[in-house]
Amino acid sequence: MMAIKAKELAQQLGVSAATLSLVMNGKPGISDKTREKIIKEMNDLGYGYLVKNPHNEPQIQNTIGFVIYKNDGKMLGLNSFYPLILDGVESTARKYGYNLVIINLERADIEQQIHYITDANCVGYVIFATEMQDNEIDYFENLGLPFVLLDNYYNGRMINTVKVNNEQGCYLAAKYLIDMGHRRIGYLSSGLPINSFIERRNFSKKALASFGIMDMEKFTYTIGYPIDQAAEGILPVLKKHKKSELPTAFLVDNDLVAIGAMQGMKEFGYQLPDDFSFVGNADRPISSLVEPKLTTIRVPQERFGSEAVFQLIQQLQNQETSFTRVEINGELIVRDSVKDING
Repeated sequence: MMAIKAKELAQQLGVSAATLSLVMNGKPGISDKTREKIIKEMNDLGYGYLVKNPHNEPQIQNTIGFVIYKNDGKMLGLNSFYPLILDGVESTARKYGYNLVIINLERADIEQQIHYITDANCVGYVIFATEMQDNEIDYFENLGLPFVLLDNYYNGRMINTVKVNNEQGCYLAAKYLIDMGHRRIGYLSSGLPINSFIERRNFSKKALASFGIMDMEKFTYTIGYPIDQAAEGILPVLKKHKKSELPTAFLVDNDLVAIGAMQGMKEFGYQLPDDFSFVGNADRPISSLVEPKLTTIRVPQERFGSEAVFQLIQQLQNQETSFTRVEINGELIVRDSVKDING
């Protein structure tokens, strides 16, 4: 008999890939009646051999995987709030009686490494997917195990995900600049193909438009990532334009872009925030250490990881075919990088 992918078999049986995975691996999470029915149908189709534990013997392994997925590593390698996310993942897994295993995967070696997940006997897993691109999800869907994406989302995919509410965060940032009197507001981009960054640029434009400011694109510049590249990348902008030709304030992809731009501007001779104001995004620890201290949008990172595990456990315990996107709201952290220019 020809080999069949778990996802294709699940479609033939009319069940979710997550449910089929529990049956094939003899894992808890579904009723005995449902398990027996699926096993019978698999036997009828000639795929009974795929059931690793056909007699439904108790399993001692109850493990969730936390997959750290790197494409080029530019983002995750600089992710200083990763320990906070991991704290949330660990504590929530433990609360619900699951063990946790951390699995590092590299895009360049994904075909050789993807089996790490099944080798760890994971019943499901959370993927820290900031750097993931759409087509790379195929490797994970083909495993037939339940998973939740953390910090990424694709509209064309039927997946569960937990991500930052970038629309809300960008609105808070834009409104604060408006409240502080700014009307010429630009945007500084990293140039990285990260979905969250693309969202922030689009939502910043939308938020400013809601206040009647329609020219953000005119003042949008790609300056690089992280700090050193952004500091160098802002210099051609400053050399090309007089201060009067530039906006009074900037929104950005994230804090490191803002801090780099601020560094470059100070080296060029400008005073901050007197000459230019900034609102960052993510509240990296360095944001409170630079001068001026960076006003930014903070997302509760521990809650971020905790929510991803909770969604995975819901998926394991309630084998529905619908999918959920959960967005975590941010809060504005006001520091010193925005000048009040109200009359």
